[in-house]
Amino acid sequence: MTRLKSPQILLSLILLITSNLGAIGGSPKPSIGELQAKANSGDAKAQFELSTRYGKGEGVSVDLKRAAMWVEKAASQGLPEAEVTLGQYYEDGIGVQEDVEKAKSWYLKAANHGNAQAAFNISAFYFMAKDYRTNDAVKRQALYWLERSAELGSPGATIKISEIYFNGKQMKPDYQKAFKWNSVAARRGDICAAYRLACLYDQGRGVAQDRREAAKWYEKSSVEIIEARRRLRQMYSEGIGVPKDPEKLKQLEIFFSKHKVSSHDMDDTLFPTSATH
Repeated sequence: MTRLKSPQILLSLILLITSNLGAIGGSPKPSIGELQAKANSGDAKAQFELSTRYGKGEGVSVDLKRAAMWVEKAASQGLPEAEVTLGQYYEDGIGVQEDVEKAKSWYLKAANHGNAQAAFNISAFYFMAKDYRTNDAVKRQALYWLERSAELGSPGATIKISEIYFNGKQMKPDYQKAFKWNSVAARRGDICAAYRLACLYDQGRGVAQDRREAAKWYEKSSVEIIEARRRLRQMYSEGIGVPKDPEKLKQLEIFFSKHKVSSHDMDDTLFPTSATH
């Protein structure tokens, strides 16, 4: 897997990974001298924070080799944030010699310690493998780690796994799991997941058919997805899951006319695959 390695990308990465860590012991942040003393005494969080300071050039000159040295010390003590950061350093050759196998090893440790980003990064290796499309074992590993990342709370992994289980482009659809993950993603505000969830309720796939609930999620997704408006037009016209509503039907017809798009009813014998990111 090849990624850009510009200084801007590096700083963005460090800021992203460390943004939730915060200052050790609260505000104000400790001085470099205080951090150095704690790091030298073996404090893993201090070592990680010191690595971050060297990476960002905060209070010291940017020194990627020292950043890598201190993050490795923290990672060696089992600090998940440090483990995933060190994995990224090895993957991209930041302050260390690029080493994909070491990157995978540190990602695995971080993932086993509950780090969602590490699990996501492992899945990416499998998805990007040359034999991904032909090797079922590789596919299973890719899906396992992506789902693990979603279970650990990664929004990106949740959205991606919800697409995969629904669309069946990369493997056979699993509508029960599609319902599970699209429910999570939709409730977090993802529009495409809201549309897929509406389809599942509408057709009773992976969940008991519930046209009323389907209409609710079509409404939520209709702000961006034209197919949702088309289905709502049919539902309000025929009273499917909702009372007939001439006023809402009129508003929908005005929309279709204004934007010069077809208002033909959605074919509910097939699942649409356009609701992806």
